[in-house]
Amino acid sequence: KKMVFAAQKLRMHPRLKNPTVLIVVDRLDLDTHVQNPRDYLGSRSMAELMEAERLGTIYALTKNNRPNMTVLFPEVSPHTVGQFMYALETAIVFSGGLYNINPLDQPGVEEGKIATYALMGREGYEQKKNEIESQLKKKKLFQI
Repeated sequence: KKMVFAAQKLRMHPRLKNPTVLIVVDRLDLDTHVQNPRDYLGSRSMAELMEAERLGTIYALTKNNRPNMTVLFPEVSPHTVGQFMYALETAIVFSGGLYNINPLDQPGVEEGKIATYALMGREGYEQKKNEIESQLKKKKLFQI
């Protein structure tokens, strides 16, 4: 049910302009993650359900003219995740140049740095830490 909910959120959320689907291709044990998978899936496997959800999400996004991409991970490791993060960082810097903005000197970037200092307990940022923690308690965070 969570995967269906996540796929629906991707398709419907107005601020998700170009969602990215991440797939770990070495996951052969999906059926062991659901109790009594045959009760829910009939004769189909959990891997088949995940693949159908992936294709359905890509189809729906594309049909509604929403850009999207799929990234295949051969495995989840510090190396592969690091490669992916570096690729995203490079894409952000490159995109900033195309849009004629400096992605390394934006208010959100500086605010994020200050928030990180505060949350990590850096001296002189105690008031900011209290502000952030108070704000986080007020807002609901989405978890998929």
